[in-house]
Amino acid sequence: MNKIEVLLPLPFNGTFTYQASGNLAIGQVVTIPFRSVQKVGVVWHNKPQNNTRTLKTITECKEGFCLKPELLSFIDRVAAYNIIPKGMVLKMVLSAREVFFKELKEVEPQLVNNAELATLTAEQKKASGEIIAKLKSGHSVTVLDGITGSGKTEVYLDAIYETIKQGRQALVLLPEIVLTSQLIERFEVRFGFRPLEWHSALTPKFRRQGWFDVYKNRAKFVVGARSALFLPFDNLGLIIVDEEHDQSFKQEESQIYNARDMAVLRASIEGVPVILSSATPSVETVYNSISGKYQSLHLTSRYGEGILPEVQIIDLGKQLMPKGQWLSPPLKEELGKNLQAHRQSMLFLNRRGYSPITLCGNCLHKLACPNCNFFLVEHRGQNILQCHYCGHKEAASKVCPNCGSIDKMYAVGPGVERLEEEVKRAFPDVRTVVLTSDTVTNRKLVQGILQSITDHKVDIIIGTQMVTKGLHFPKLDLVGVVDADSSMMCGDIRALERTYQLLYQVSGRAGRESDRGKVMLQTYDPDNIVLQNLISGNRSAFISAELADREAANMPPYTRIILITLTSHNELRNLQVARDLSKAAPDLDEVRVLGPSPAPLFLLRRQYRHRFVIIAQRSVNIQKIIEQWLGSIPIARDVKIKIDVDPYSFS
Repeated sequence: MNKIEVLLPLPFNGTFTYQASGNLAIGQVVTIPFRSVQKVGVVWHNKPQNNTRTLKTITECKEGFCLKPELLSFIDRVAAYNIIPKGMVLKMVLSAREVFFKELKEVEPQLVNNAELATLTAEQKKASGEIIAKLKSGHSVTVLDGITGSGKTEVYLDAIYETIKQGRQALVLLPEIVLTSQLIERFEVRFGFRPLEWHSALTPKFRRQGWFDVYKNRAKFVVGARSALFLPFDNLGLIIVDEEHDQSFKQEESQIYNARDMAVLRASIEGVPVILSSATPSVETVYNSISGKYQSLHLTSRYGEGILPEVQIIDLGKQLMPKGQWLSPPLKEELGKNLQAHRQSMLFLNRRGYSPITLCGNCLHKLACPNCNFFLVEHRGQNILQCHYCGHKEAASKVCPNCGSIDKMYAVGPGVERLEEEVKRAFPDVRTVVLTSDTVTNRKLVQGILQSITDHKVDIIIGTQMVTKGLHFPKLDLVGVVDADSSMMCGDIRALERTYQLLYQVSGRAGRESDRGKVMLQTYDPDNIVLQNLISGNRSAFISAELADREAANMPPYTRIILITLTSHNELRNLQVARDLSKAAPDLDEVRVLGPSPAPLFLLRRQYRHRFVIIAQRSVNIQKIIEQWLGSIPIARDVKIKIDVDPYSFS
């Protein structure tokens, strides 16, 4: 009998010791008895039995299922970098557990069939050629940096085509899988088959068959959300992260990681190229390009006859805005002209619902969530008030719960529903559609909405950041940004960067074909660096200024930030653990520990939250320091610790 160490998909960093007859390969999938139940695990170590202690024996060796050494190394390094238990990373890999217990179809591998090759511009051909040349040269990171509408997708599709021809697998990660119907259709037309899709909405049957097809190298082309990065590719040849700047690639709950950064890590372990594609690359990605770590390829012209839209600022400080209205006279006038010309318009406001605040006009009481430090958002169409953090809902009422006044409750500020109401008052016959995560809940619904827009059954699209996600509408000429200032006021280090990306991306929806579009940005701060660089089209000036500010403030990408958040139903116990941790905090010149302090969202889902912010020089192994620090004192059982390496959200 041999002694083996088995890693389980559970919140443990260590392995469990069992015995097995014969010499099992590292990575072999097995079932084992664990606490009176059967668990699926993976052989992590394998060595001869050298003690007399009685060990449990594995139940079954799952023949034909053995994870590659590269995937095991990926699990190890994802866990180490993000300070996640290895077992929880393995859980993401073994995300289709039934694959080991069900009969599965032996399907034919995906093969390109008379691929419809696009006609590329000289600029696109050059970029495509350089990427294809890297397919045989091991690991590399290429930033495909092209303006909106420049045809970045066509460039990386050429690389996918070559990858599949070589018998290897290609993975495309997308930030919003529910909005990808247009893109999936392009892929299907191009290659003659539909790529395998991977996301959380799959049925169990499709999930296990898809996992199996990836493992067996039959699925040559996979398109998925961030979780697709943990699939067991047999012969991975290329990874593409589309819209690499998008915050959706950051997993914020449970196992916290950035799929873009982990994609670069997996590509390096597999020895394959990775392409980071965006019209607005993140500051970190640009920094890595400037430092020579990544190579950049630039597409500077729109594909076909499209040209970049004209960008115009509307200074709201100089506009006479009627009470209760949020569309300025110049924007309304332009909307009217566009309607008369039978062209489409888009209005962007990054606030869901009807109104973000409901206020009593008598006592000034604001309706707040009972579970969170957050105001309830009115959704007038459903006659409810909702918390966008915990999901709490309650019926809207005309009675103030604080003073009992009747008919004194007022909506303060606009959401997209209120904006639609204003549009319909101004243009009674207009055909509108609202695109938000509340209204777009499944792929079939999305397809119907997008098709109605393409068929020009919609005149004005009103939406949140969902409308910035690479959508293409041929007849869309005008984009109006209702509140260009709102995302600059969130108080985190990426506020300006995120605002620039958001406004640039939504502006890029206008004039993508022959007619030049127009973008109108409503603001109270027309001299802001973000808006001025949008008008001038001088992105490099904005990035340079942003990098200079980050360096002066000793912020990423020049340092690394880690958030440690303590949560508990017991406020005093949470605070006591935070104080105990503070006393044991590392005292190093290269590491600053700020806190503990109440998190900005102090009460979330009835849990109290205290926070440490750790700023470390990049030369320091801060993960190891934090593990030693957190392991130095006992943590009360009802206090949970959340670690966020390279955070995107500071709420």
